[in-house]
Amino acid sequence: MAMQQHLRIREHHRSPITALGYHAARRECLTGFEDGVIKWWDMENGHMSLCTKEHSGRVTHFLSWIPTHLLFSASNDSSVIVWAPGGAVLDRIQLGYPIFTLAISLARHLLLCGSKGRLVAFPLDERRESGHVVNLSQGFSDQTHTDIVSCIACLDNNIYTAGYDKRLLIFDTYQSPSRKGLTTKHCISRAHRAAITHLLLVRQQETTRVLSGSFDQTVGIWSQDGQLIHRLGPFTGNITALCYVATTGIVWIASGTSQPTLYEPQSGEIVSQFISTFRGQQMEGLVLQQLLSLPDSRHVIGSAKPQQMLVWRYSESGCMIVLPCKHPVECLAYGKGGNDVSSSASTPCPP
Repeated sequence: MAMQQHLRIREHHRSPITALGYHAARRECLTGFEDGVIKWWDMENGHMSLCTKEHSGRVTHFLSWIPTHLLFSASNDSSVIVWAPGGAVLDRIQLGYPIFTLAISLARHLLLCGSKGRLVAFPLDERRESGHVVNLSQGFSDQTHTDIVSCIACLDNNIYTAGYDKRLLIFDTYQSPSRKGLTTKHCISRAHRAAITHLLLVRQQETTRVLSGSFDQTVGIWSQDGQLIHRLGPFTGNITALCYVATTGIVWIASGTSQPTLYEPQSGEIVSQFISTFRGQQMEGLVLQQLLSLPDSRHVIGSAKPQQMLVWRYSESGCMIVLPCKHPVECLAYGKGGNDVSSSASTPCPP
């Protein structure tokens, strides 16, 4: 019961990979590039099924709207493109300012866009009665952030945002007969010592944690009401990715190395040395950049320098945990009453 590497694809495109995505309707993963190109990949055999160039700038984010089988792509060219299940452009939304991240609040039925110094919300309009997939005329925004809004996460009615201004904000929405808007429920003005690059929600049973990654090489662990619980790090480099693999209960943290650091939220411990996923893999020379856990929780896709894409897949027959021993193990015994495992190891006789 573990994640195992399934595919490793060498990408020959000249521009760097800037975004990873997943189209749920096509069951394909996507790579977006700095020059606006988007490539679609079959996750079983690694073959490219489609290559498009509809953006004129860097592709910054992908977002799959699963109930409608639609996909959004955002860019710093000030546009958001909506893709149909077949891979054709369904809608092109020109906003007039660069978009760096996207999220959907299902509770509020809103598309949320992060730009420089603002969070913008648009009501979703899947029937396109307004002419677009979102109702642009009824959009509203908040300008509490003073720099790029780099990440957005939604939990029930709460909207979490973080950005290059080091702030972590929690919003709610309000509606009156005359207007709609965003209201700030909580503001942490210095959540990190440097720009915040990633937010991740981890839901386990009755506990929800918010994780934030930053250029200060640390990961903050917060309660859902914005109270700091713990801080991990410093890591060896900037935090470039966070993803939660629900099937194993492990958070993967990328920080400029060839392999992610593995964190178990339930115990609060780093468990990299006990997980077999990356043992024996030829990862030398790679620098892991981005990670994305897919909605089925059975796949993780990642990008690495130089120009590679990787896919890990959950295996029920895989090794779940590795327990290092100092001496050769001769036998194992299972304690039925206490659910304990005992081992017997041979040790050299003293001289």
